[in-house]
Amino acid sequence: MKSVINYIFFFLILFGVFMLILNVDFKGKTKSVYPCETKDIIAMHIKSDGDKIVVKREMVDSIANWVIESDGAREPAVTKTLEALKGLYCNIPYVEKFPVSDVELSETGIDQDNASNIVIMTGKGTDILTMGNETPDGAAFYMRSSRTPDYVYSIANAYRKLLFPSFFDLRSRQVFNFTGHEQISVKMSGFNLDIGTDGPLLEVMKKLAYTNYIGPLNYDGLQGYGFFDADAKFIIRSEQGGLKEYELTFFSGKYYFSYPFNGRFIVFILENGSAKQLLTSLQKAVLNGSFK
Repeated sequence: MKSVINYIFFFLILFGVFMLILNVDFKGKTKSVYPCETKDIIAMHIKSDGDKIVVKREMVDSIANWVIESDGAREPAVTKTLEALKGLYCNIPYVEKFPVSDVELSETGIDQDNASNIVIMTGKGTDILTMGNETPDGAAFYMRSSRTPDYVYSIANAYRKLLFPSFFDLRSRQVFNFTGHEQISVKMSGFNLDIGTDGPLLEVMKKLAYTNYIGPLNYDGLQGYGFFDADAKFIIRSEQGGLKEYELTFFSGKYYFSYPFNGRFIVFILENGSAKQLLTSLQKAVLNGSFK
């Protein structure tokens, strides 16, 4: 099953692209803050509300893969969503365009040190799009491009969420994204299972997917989803020696998975089919005595 988040955010971006098509001047050219070619974009840094997401393209065996990073977390990105996001960045429509000499920068908010911004890196250089305050009528917000520093633009508020997605709007919907070098073990019903680097259980784990997420939450917030009596705990040690613990639980008719993130927790709402298959496989392993 495809992720609910993936579909919602992807179609929101498509709606944004449709709206910008309507925003064409009489010469037939789209009024864009930052005209560019999506194929030229090799990395993006998205900073909003103090959080920073790094999106970059990596070549593996001549294949381009997009990854996202934030405060130590590193995960594959949904390529389809990333391509749509790049298309939006290259075609951000503006409502009005003001010479910078005609506005008070302090009132627009784009000169603040903590202003949200998007850093776009291409083979031709680096550009910064800075977001400012809302316009006086509340219908738009200000933006400035380092490529055209002599102008300030107003952008319809409908684009704010689309231009500044969250880490989990962009993250792959697979819960586990293994590199093949992790040490994986599972605790369940008082038994410990060393899964190793291959085998049928690992293949089932790779299929585990989530449809939505809740959080971030403090540790106490996990209690409302049954995590203080979890059905299974996964302990994963990376090749570099880092250790993380994840928990899976079936609570009030739904499967949940706790994911440590930036000192707090994200709760994944799991896709029923893959979660049930994994929990059933683990229960069979207990009954067969295959735990160490």
